[in-house]
Amino acid sequence: MQDREKQKFESKQEYLRDRQLVDNIVQKIMDEDRNAIQEDQRKKELAKSYMHAAYEEKDQRKKQQKENEKIEKEKERKYFEEVQKRENEQKAIKAAKDDEKNKIFEKLSSEQEKRQMEKEYWENVRNELYMEEMNRREKIKNIMEAEKKQR
Repeated sequence: MQDREKQKFESKQEYLRDRQLVDNIVQKIMDEDRNAIQEDQRKKELAKSYMHAAYEEKDQRKKQQKENEKIEKEKERKYFEEVQKRENEQKAIKAAKDDEKNKIFEKLSSEQEKRQMEKEYWENVRNELYMEEMNRREKIKNIMEAEKKQR
């Protein structure tokens, strides 16, 4: 009888230790999820600010381009070759800026993909922990039923 009580007490202690470990892991996962969400939000805000700056820069370039065209039309007869050279230089600068923007976009896309993969990984870990918890509970239930039958 004392052995059963001792075994029951030890089982309960083991269950409490296991439960505490699971609770700690679940809390850690929740903290990591919360941090990931905050990081995602920060990156979204950063992307919005980049996009906003890009739109402002684009509008500014359009205004500047219109002004340049107006000047160029006035000077077109005398400075046609010079204007053509300037337009070629502007195209090269624009292409360089576009290349830089594409690199930033690709970097953000790759970071998003990495975050998604990490999210899926932790989701799998959570599912595995859940299954282990269910299996452990089933074992405890079977042990308790076996003890009841032995009585």
